[in-house]
Amino acid sequence: MIGTDAAEHARHSPTRLVGSLRAPVLIVHGEEDDITPREQAEAMRDALVKAGKPHEYVMVPGEGHGFFAQKNRLMLYRRLEAFLAKHLAPADETTGAR
Repeated sequence: MIGTDAAEHARHSPTRLVGSLRAPVLIVHGEEDDITPREQAEAMRDALVKAGKPHEYVMVPGEGHGFFAQKNRLMLYRRLEAFLAKHLAPADETTGAR
């Protein structure tokens, strides 16, 4: 967090802003992340559920902040590719527009 004003942090918390989201969200979090607490990822997931927003949540065992194990990076990229393929409209072949 930047600053020390708890009220300011609360006003800008992503968990309080999920109602305005218009796109699905993919949350991928390392179980052993010591920079972004697991509770923050879980709070965001819970807020998305409560708001009825489409999302996917992946907790990766043995990973921290960033993905260092090659198998986990591969899983992340495959999961991201599938998520984007599912949620992005294909381009119109005649105009290139989405």
